[in-house]
Amino acid sequence: LDEFVGFLVSEGVAAFHCSNLQGCGRGRETEDLKAPLLAYAQAMVDLAAKWAGDIDMSFAENYLKPPRRVRKLNCGVGRGMVEVDARGVLYPCYVLMEQGCEVGRADAPDLAALFRDAPPLEHLRAAAVDSMDLCRECEFRYICGGGCLAQTPEDHKRNCLEYKKYFRWVIMEGAAERARIQKAREHEPFNSHQED
Repeated sequence: LDEFVGFLVSEGVAAFHCSNLQGCGRGRETEDLKAPLLAYAQAMVDLAAKWAGDIDMSFAENYLKPPRRVRKLNCGVGRGMVEVDARGVLYPCYVLMEQGCEVGRADAPDLAALFRDAPPLEHLRAAAVDSMDLCRECEFRYICGGGCLAQTPEDHKRNCLEYKKYFRWVIMEGAAERARIQKAREHEPFNSHQED
């Protein structure tokens, strides 16, 4: 990835964004290619610090933001997001875009009522970390919101361990990492990594 960012810089690209593999669509079939969250976040932060004077990678700093002070009760599904497929069918989120998870259609006469009253959304909104066995006693439950509600229990347990490592790193190291990127940004002249 470092060589790729170097190539982008040499070609004059102004900004770069990279996302970890998402567990939806074909990503479900290749879940083993997904980097652990903490390793991915650390790699993006290191790249952002190294190339700070050359290319905008500000997305990486999002991984260093301290947890919000808002109590998060679930992943957010049913509370402000819906996905629409090419046929106009509405789904609770991009991970749940499959048969049996449809909420309605984008051409419904009253989308607000549909969003408010659709049984699949009501069911998902009712799920909260205080009622989840794995989450009930977790110190990070109101930060992560219990993870993705579309996950299997096995995936949830595995991802829970990843999120705990990540949240501890953000809380303990986040401020120092943000300062490292800012310092690199201030002291690196533009295109300093380019060959003459």
